Amino acid sequence: MATNQSLNHFHIRTIEKRDEKRIWEIRNHPEIRKQAFRSEEIPFSFHRIWFNQRLALDRAKFFVLEKTGPEMLIVGYCRYKPIPQAYEISIAIDPTYHQQGLGSKLMNETPSRVPKRKIIARVKIANKKSKDFFEKNGFSLTRTFSDHYELIKQDT
Repeated sequence: MATNQSLNHFHIRTIEKRDEKRIWEIRNHPEIRKQAFRSEEIPFSFHRIWFNQRLALDRAKFFVLEKTGPEMLIVGYCRYKPIPQAYEISIAIDPTYHQQGLGSKLMNETPSRVPKRKIIARVKIANKKSKDFFEKNGFSLTRTFSDHYELIKQDT
């Protein structure tokens, strides 16, 4: 786990057009794909269409975590997809930066940037680490399906 001092070397901002390629790289990392519901590699041409739609529709609900300093680098992202009476969260951290508290930083600092609603996380049954991560960050297991868990964090 990173210290608070080292967490200060990362900042959160709203996504921008220039982030398109780095978001695609993180999403297509083999470790990230293994935990995703859609685990096949996503061609950049498909990602570009999806990304531009998100930029137009969800810009205020899509955030990146960026390492500051001489070599600024996006190390993760968090998106809140509006669904009826809630947001569905999607979060990913470049595996190189796992176990440093960065996912929790995103999880704890971004909900205040979206209108108050409950937040729903869907996690594959085989992904115990993500389930534990969401529970550690204030989510409660509400339902278990054949292929995934549903966890909820009430109005944040």
